[in-house]
Amino acid sequence: MGPPVKYLSAAFAPRSAHAVLAELAGFAASESDAMPDAYGTGQFLQSFEAEVAATLGKERGRFMPTGVCAQMAALAVYAELPARRSAIEPRPSFICHATSHVLLWEEDSARQLLGLVPLIAGTDRPMSAADVEYVLKRQAAVGVIPAAIIVRPYPPQQTPP
Repeated sequence: MGPPVKYLSAAFAPRSAHAVLAELAGFAASESDAMPDAYGTGQFLQSFEAEVAATLGKERGRFMPTGVCAQMAALAVYAELPARRSAIEPRPSFICHATSHVLLWEEDSARQLLGLVPLIAGTDRPMSAADVEYVLKRQAAVGVIPAAIIVRPYPPQQTPP
């Protein structure tokens, strides 16, 4: 099972900051050998990745600390980055909705960090298959195939208009 959960918020454990920090320092000292603080390393993380990979029937697995990290990694893989492209070759692209999390809340990081061009499908309503088809036809007309389509599924209680 892992170590006990430590609540850092005063809303869960109304104690002084000094008491919380002293408790965390004691915990860190007692667990320093068992759980090193480094991404992608350590026996626990590597065994967790291997267990998930085996469960899914995959050769290997990779734990991503955030959804943003996972989304950027997936986009980079599907866009085959880093790829050397000529100056006249179009930059890799992906299709998403105008209100996509990648554009709005991640501050257009796919474009800024990876050099990917977001192609907008849908604006004032949920993205439909017809919206995606329209973008795909326009891109095909100039010989471009987007690397990926980011789709946000509807919650079970909501259906598209």
